[in-house]
Amino acid sequence: NLTLNNGLAVSAYIDTNFHQSQTEIVTHFGKKSRGALAFSQSALFRAPKRRQELEAHVRSNPNDLSSKHPRIVTRPDIGRPQ
Repeated sequence: NLTLNNGLAVSAYIDTNFHQSQTEIVTHFGKKSRGALAFSQSALFRAPKRRQELEAHVRSNPNDLSSKHPRIVTRPDIGRPQ
């Protein structure tokens, strides 16, 4: 799984390199000398579809960029100082 930040980076790369195949994009990120990413073509296929959701989440929770899954608060009243 990609972190939120990596997912956005992959989506941005796809936007600027739309002529490349999925295999070429996965290979590009896997062979980077710094910060290589290992992910499947199916993860790559899902990345653009989730882009708006990821961008909205990052705008509302900028500290979550390094997390792999968005944190969902179901009970905001628990854990807050009274």
